[in-house]
Amino acid sequence: MKAPKPPKAPKPAKAQRAPAPVAAPKPKKDDRKDAERRERKHRRHSKRVNRRAASLDLKDGERVGLSIEGWSRFRRATLVVTNYRVALVTRVPPQVRWIPLEEVSTIAKRWHGAHSIVVGAPTEVITLQKSKRQMLASFQELLESEVKEARRGGTQRHHADITQEWCDRATQIWDSRFQRLRLWIRRHPAITILGLTLIAIGAFSLSSVLTSAFSPVR
Repeated sequence: MKAPKPPKAPKPAKAQRAPAPVAAPKPKKDDRKDAERRERKHRRHSKRVNRRAASLDLKDGERVGLSIEGWSRFRRATLVVTNYRVALVTRVPPQVRWIPLEEVSTIAKRWHGAHSIVVGAPTEVITLQKSKRQMLASFQELLESEVKEARRGGTQRHHADITQEWCDRATQIWDSRFQRLRLWIRRHPAITILGLTLIAIGAFSLSSVLTSAFSPVR
């Protein structure tokens, strides 16, 4: 018998080539369009905020720090926070209502047909509605920190003209029954809507009864 052949030695492994460097992926066309769209949106927002600040008649040293857009009673509105006050600026009709930061007593989230933030003071209530709840929550935290900073002693967060104008307006509100009624309606919008609904239902029922009573019988 022939002796078995010795096993063949394994072939040495071939050296692997280093992978070729991969070029960085080029930005996609859609990403560039999204970035340009966000930039245009930011510029438009900045222009709107500047127009709202102009209607607010900023005092010496007053500057806008925060702003958020939304709705207030079916009107487009912007909630602006400066280093002295928080203001609600509506577009149509043009109207500005504001509260000094140190006079803000309540900041709360409510549901007024949409997610809303309500900023209250003894003589003023301003409300802004927005569909994005998280954005309102972030804005509320920032506003609360601004109010806390304004109430801290030793800070330059007060303006004499704003304080005097606020005191004069508070006096006018407390001296006017109509102004007090408007303030109460702003504080209780749900009760106001319910009352108006009941009045409308009562008026419709009364008109139906009168129509049937005085209609000619055939």
